[in-house]
Amino acid sequence: MSKKIISPFRGLHYNPLKIKNFAEVMAPPYDVIDEAYREKLYARHPQNVVKLILTQEEDGKILGLNKYEMAAKYLQDWQKQELLVQDAQPQLYLYHQTYTLADGRALTRKGFIARRRLEPFDEGKIRPHEYTFAGPKADRLQLIKSTQTNLSAIFGIFSDAQRQVMKNFDKALTQKPLMDLVTDDGNRHQVWAVGDLQIHEQVNTLMQDKITFIADGHHRYETALNYRDYCLQNVPSSQSDPAYNFVMMYLCPMEDEGLVILPTHRVLDVAVPLNLEAALQKLSQNFEIKKFAKANKAAALQELQQVGANKLGFILSSKEALNLIQISFEKLAKISALASLSAPVRELDVTVLHHYLLPEIFEINLHEGDEVKKIHYVKDTQEALEAPEKGQASLSFILNPTQMKQVEAISNIGERMPHKSTFFYPKLLSGLVFNPLD
Repeated sequence: MSKKIISPFRGLHYNPLKIKNFAEVMAPPYDVIDEAYREKLYARHPQNVVKLILTQEEDGKILGLNKYEMAAKYLQDWQKQELLVQDAQPQLYLYHQTYTLADGRALTRKGFIARRRLEPFDEGKIRPHEYTFAGPKADRLQLIKSTQTNLSAIFGIFSDAQRQVMKNFDKALTQKPLMDLVTDDGNRHQVWAVGDLQIHEQVNTLMQDKITFIADGHHRYETALNYRDYCLQNVPSSQSDPAYNFVMMYLCPMEDEGLVILPTHRVLDVAVPLNLEAALQKLSQNFEIKKFAKANKAAALQELQQVGANKLGFILSSKEALNLIQISFEKLAKISALASLSAPVRELDVTVLHHYLLPEIFEINLHEGDEVKKIHYVKDTQEALEAPEKGQASLSFILNPTQMKQVEAISNIGERMPHKSTFFYPKLLSGLVFNPLD
């Protein structure tokens, strides 16, 4: 029998006999929920998953509980009330997300949710591509200690060019899904429980030597490693392979036609020390610059999308105009601030922006205090383009999406991208299934 790399589990999920509309109790990942949306989710349903993943401080005050202890109480109470039920037998969970992009393309991303054995990054089978921060990891560690449950799946990507893994789930599509719902954004989410032991073993065997790239959930993965280490030292277990050796992960083939990376644009919330014309003059020493009137947004965006395999480009949006800025990879290598970086990292637009343009050209010191106080990350292209002319920002930078081959190349050499370099769309839904660790 193969070593357990992929393991089915007895998922805990909302009870269809008690919850008539699953969409009312679901939420996006905790780190994309702002305060206004949290209030909306709280009001939407008394058992919305946001009460578990992003509990309000005041919820437990009457009982003398902190927010992590209150999340654990919610989880226990909802199980006692049978609002949450646990599958009798271990399952793998096939998960489809059907969505429409801004350009009108309708796509379905297909993957499955399982327990994935935890491995340190230096062992090489699980590879990150972005840096993490101490604050979110400390927060998530407190939550997992209190609830002893994976409340949201980490997003992992693996290669399955011949569909050897995913074809095992084809039969499940003939069955009625465990869940079928449409969320606020119009995206459809379908989940099938797959209990066939032969499929479980076959998937585990096929995944033995596959490398998994973390697409989303770096903080939660590192937290799971920290929780495992905590349990090894503090929580005796009679099991030979305790559940804390694994983490709940959604696994999607990198070849899947529904796997899409969208750009995350940068909007400057602070005044630029150097005036725009002087900055453009400095930029022109290495970069090609083409100016567009603000009315010609569509033309500027079209040219940005056509930047070739040998060039890097982005749009600099100011109150008065749009500037399409391009540079060849060959010239990039000759810029002293970038020359020491490996080619895969250097050839990312976010690297050029954070390591060169902002500090060297626009004289914005990103090391002064917290970066998030100076840069606002925006997913919507039109919103980012229009922010300067609406007086909401000094400048904005419109980027092309990071390519999957870039994520793979950087992960393979053991390096990482700047924060928020990738936006895998759509986000995984929180609340579909939970993974108990006790």
